[in-house]
Amino acid sequence: MQRVLAKERASQSKALDLQSQLSRAKSEQSQLQRSKEEMERRFQSQLQSMKDRLEQSDSTNRSLQNYVHFLKTSYGNVFGDSMIAS
Repeated sequence: MQRVLAKERASQSKALDLQSQLSRAKSEQSQLQRSKEEMERRFQSQLQSMKDRLEQSDSTNRSLQNYVHFLKTSYGNVFGDSMIAS
């Protein structure tokens, strides 16, 4: 009877230990999931920021190209040089 009780206590102790390990693993998994989601949010934010800067850069580039074209055309018209205008 004592051996059975000792085995029962050992089994209960092991079950409690396993439950504790499971609880810690679930807690760690939740923490890692939150960390992953935070990193994904940061990545998306940085990606959007880079896209916005690229769009602004492209817009500035187009404006400068249009201005250069305008200057070439204007100088061509003023000085009558068809090579500059083209």
